[in-house]
Amino acid sequence: NGFSFLLDSSVGTATDRADLVGQLHHLNGSDHPIHVECDSVRIQHDKDDGEDDFDGIALADALVACLKTDRPDGLFATVVTDEHGVALGLVYSSESSLHASLCCGRGVYWSRSRNALWRKGDTSGAFQELVSIAFDCDADAVRFCVRQRGEPASFCHQGWRTCWGPDTGLAHLCRTLEDRKRNAPEGSYTKRLFDDRALLRNKLLEEAQEVIEAVEENDPKHVAEEVADLAYFLFTACAAGGATLEDVTNVLDLRSRKVKRRPGNAKEHRIKAAEAALDSINNANDQGKAAAESEPPPPPPPPPATPCRAGPRF
Repeated sequence: NGFSFLLDSSVGTATDRADLVGQLHHLNGSDHPIHVECDSVRIQHDKDDGEDDFDGIALADALVACLKTDRPDGLFATVVTDEHGVALGLVYSSESSLHASLCCGRGVYWSRSRNALWRKGDTSGAFQELVSIAFDCDADAVRFCVRQRGEPASFCHQGWRTCWGPDTGLAHLCRTLEDRKRNAPEGSYTKRLFDDRALLRNKLLEEAQEVIEAVEENDPKHVAEEVADLAYFLFTACAAGGATLEDVTNVLDLRSRKVKRRPGNAKEHRIKAAEAALDSINNANDQGKAAAESEPPPPPPPPPATPCRAGPRF
């Protein structure tokens, strides 16, 4: 502990470097963070004097040295996921495709049908930004984490988000909200929420209260419905504030690693503020209902015209 060190690709034999890379791979996922730069792997520890010492090994060589395969073609099965861990498809990687992907920062794989490199999106426009590369527990399969881009942002050649069908879940909701933020159609309620922060605030309070009431009813179906409603407004607020589902997930992951936590008791001043806001919303709703009930009923509609016998009906 307390130092940074470098594995220099120009020093030692290939076997020596492979052994060192194997040790490096063993540290992956431990308490020693591995920081990846454009062409080197760096294990960093804080030194007492605040300075870092660096050496490096070619990143692509490090990856290949850590992998193994029993396939006669030497390829590695590769699962492609988006930044939320949702599987987009299954492809294959080669040593050259791993090198190419790390060099350009995009999803590059090996096409078995063309027997050539396949950089996703060069033809379709549905390209991928590389987020990370990881191995499975046996180091014989690869996972590419990417941000899928394009219009539409689809991985499947049939136009679906994934090779298993259309986009679903919270990630789909958040992508839809981001799209509404940029290109809302006429009359979009989501656009109205983005433009009216007071309405968004009131709906958050209202839906949170409805979740509380559903929980008290002990009805799982009703709870799920109300939580879904609240999730829509929560992630609308998230998008309005410039945050993403990925940001939220990262915060949750970081907090799950905390050893010491605060008691988590409710804050009295927050409770009083929420109750006052809910009372204000309920009073406004009651006044609106009373005003509607006090209005005279509308006049009856005119009698229908005599239908024409000729021609089809629609």
